[in-house]
Amino acid sequence: MVTTRRLSTSLLLLAAGAAVVAALAWLVLRGGPDHPMRYVDRTGQPRRLLVASRYAAVTGTPWATDAAMAVLARGGTACDAAV
Repeated sequence: MVTTRRLSTSLLLLAAGAAVVAALAWLVLRGGPDHPMRYVDRTGQPRRLLVASRYAAVTGTPWATDAAMAVLARGGTACDAAV
């Protein structure tokens, strides 16, 4: 059976290890990305960020997106728009 002292020592070592990992991650990653919302697709083309107040649809073609948006505008659900 694990004693209370042994358990508290293990928890203390675990917390110290987590703190060291967090500190190293902060040192390595503190610069962060140039812009958190910038996106470049597989072809190297930059894509704009879209912010919508009611709904949005993402598809592979513009006409499929238009069709999905029309379904959502008429009160359909995301499942309706996907079909």
